[in-house]
Amino acid sequence: MTTITFQDLKDIAPWCSLAVAIVAAFIAWSARLVAARALRLNQQVYNDRQSNFTIELNQAAAHQQKSSRYLFFNINIHNLSDMKNSFSCRLELTYKNPEGTIRRVIIDHNPENIKASGKQNLSGFDTKLRLEEKHSQSGWLCFIEPANIPVGYSNLKYELIVTDNHHNTTRREVYLLNELV
Repeated sequence: MTTITFQDLKDIAPWCSLAVAIVAAFIAWSARLVAARALRLNQQVYNDRQSNFTIELNQAAAHQQKSSRYLFFNINIHNLSDMKNSFSCRLELTYKNPEGTIRRVIIDHNPENIKASGKQNLSGFDTKLRLEEKHSQSGWLCFIEPANIPVGYSNLKYELIVTDNHHNTTRREVYLLNELV
């Protein structure tokens, strides 16, 4: 039977320590890779759950009905997130009055304006549009140009503002409106 002396242990101890350190470093490196993958997956899931939407402007038109001027915008809203989302739509009208001062007016979308305009064949959005996850919808927005805008104003631009229930906003600028017949 072979006996192991204290001197023999002193000779192999550094090599055993080195082997244990290498195994521990390999385990730590593997754990780091697993944690990095888990972090990437969690970030992707988190980003997919965040509010994310886009809008496309298909058509912009105006229509004069009696003493009111109606502004129509046909848009597509794409909800790109993995959650349901609600949207509200407004229009920012920027104009220059006869004195040369630039003014801004913000108007809320009202689906009742489509009926009042005499264009019932247009499918309008509700005041609060609700979209399912990964879903798109197309429709008309209708605004009445305010009556207190002075005669002879110079319109600079229309800007559609779509806001979701998380207060994320997307804007689309329009400089020219067709006449809706």
